Amino acid sequence: QGKIDDSRKVAVLIETKYIRRLNDSVYQLIPKGIFLNEYNLCNKSPYEEKFRDQEVVANCSGVAIHQNKIITAGHCLNNNNMKDFYVVFDYFLEPGKFKINPFIKKENIYELTAITDLPRDAYNNDFRVITVNKKIPDFRIAAYRKSGKVENNSLLHVIGSPCGLPLKLSDSALILYNENGAFFKINSDTYKGNSGSPVFNSTTHLLEGLLVRGEEDFYFISTLDNCRTSIRCPEFGCFGEDVIRTKQFLTILR
Repeated sequence: QGKIDDSRKVAVLIETKYIRRLNDSVYQLIPKGIFLNEYNLCNKSPYEEKFRDQEVVANCSGVAIHQNKIITAGHCLNNNNMKDFYVVFDYFLEPGKFKINPFIKKENIYELTAITDLPRDAYNNDFRVITVNKKIPDFRIAAYRKSGKVENNSLLHVIGSPCGLPLKLSDSALILYNENGAFFKINSDTYKGNSGSPVFNSTTHLLEGLLVRGEEDFYFISTLDNCRTSIRCPEFGCFGEDVIRTKQFLTILR
C-alpha cells in the first residue's frame, strides 16, 4: 500500500500538443506511438522487451513536494520551453489494461507558471522546482529527508516514466556509492524518461532524492536489422544511476 501511495505523488511532464481539451472537466491524451516502434526495439527471442506494446507520451518524471510545487531534473525543461508542457498525475495503466486511459480529469493536469532557475552544474544541482497554477492535494505531496543522509544498507524504490511509458516501479534498489555530499548511486532498473523520478526509502517512504542520470539504456543488435535492446547490467558491469540528494534543494523550499 505504501508504494501505491507513493505513486500518487509522482508526476510526469507531457507536451501540450499531446493533450486535447474535450470539455471543462476532461482532457484527452494523444499517445506518440508504442514503445516497440518509437525506440526501434527488437522483437525476436531472446530480445523481446517487456513493455514493447505499451503506448508512450511522457517526457520526464517529477514529484510533488509542496502545495504548488513539483521538482524534476534540471535538464528536462527551462524557462524558454516550460509553456510547452503540462504536469500530469496518475499517468498509469489501470489493472488488466494494456492501453493508457486516454481521458484525464482536469484535476490531474497542471499548468506551469514559473521555474526556479538556479545556477547549476551537471553533478550537484541538476534539478528545477516548478510552480504550478493550482493547489496540489495533500495526498500527492511527498515527505522528504531534511537532515542526514540515506543509510548504506537502505532499500529504495524508484517510480517514474521510463522512455515515456506509463509509471513503472523499479523496486529493491541498493546503494552502490554514498560518499558524495550532493548525490548517491543506486542499481535501479531505470531509463531515459526516468529523469526527475523520485527515489523513495522503502522503509520510511521518505523521498531521498531525484534520479537524474545513469547508464546507456540500449545497444544495437546488428544481426537483427540494427534493432535495439535493453542493456542488462549484470552483463555489462554497470556503474549505477545517480540520485541528487534532497538536501540540494532544501534552501529553495524554506
